[in-house]
Parts: sequence; C-alpha cells; structure tokens
Amino acid sequence: MATPAAAAAAKEVDKKVQLMKEIRAHEVAIGELNNLPPSRAVYQKTCNLFFRKSVKSAVTSEQRSVNTLVCFQNPARSDHRHAEGKASRNHGPYDHVK
Repeated sequence: MATPAAAAAAKEVDKKVQLMKEIRAHEVAIGELNNLPPSRAVYQKTCNLFFRKSVKSAVTSEQRSVNTLVCFQNPARSDHRHAEGKASRNHGPYDHVK
C-alpha cells in the first residue's frame, strides 16, 4: 500500500504530465497554423462555439494559451502578462477585444 506522501507525489507528477501534453498540443496547433496561407480563414473553438478568424489571430490565441500554461508550470513566472509583452498590471484579460 502506498503512503500518502507517495500518492501525493504521483498525483503531482500526473498533473505535470497532463500540463506538458496540453502545452505540446498547443505547440502542434501553432505549427499547423503556421503552415497555412495567411489569406485562409480558420475556425477556432471557444467554449462550445466556433468563430471564424484569420490565421494570425488564431496563432496569437494559441501562443497566449501556451504562455498561460507555461506560467502554471513555472510558478516563478506567475505574471503571464509579462510573458506576452504587457508590462502593466492594469490590463484585463479582455482588453484585446474591441
């Protein structure tokens, strides 16, 4: 029978593995999107709806997802806005929406 400490460690490892898989899936999506011509429109799923977007905006969205997941993986980089190039903390998560 496993000790509670060993079970907690195994659970932590499973979380990290799942996080790495999710990051890798976003990186693959970015690679696939970069192989499309810029004039092509793509559909991006948000919740249970699909939105038609340009390839550039879809890549930006995927990169933002990767940056957010990397921040979850590395707690030392907890402010994902700096990873995206936004130095100010006054920006909200929906400031890019017009």
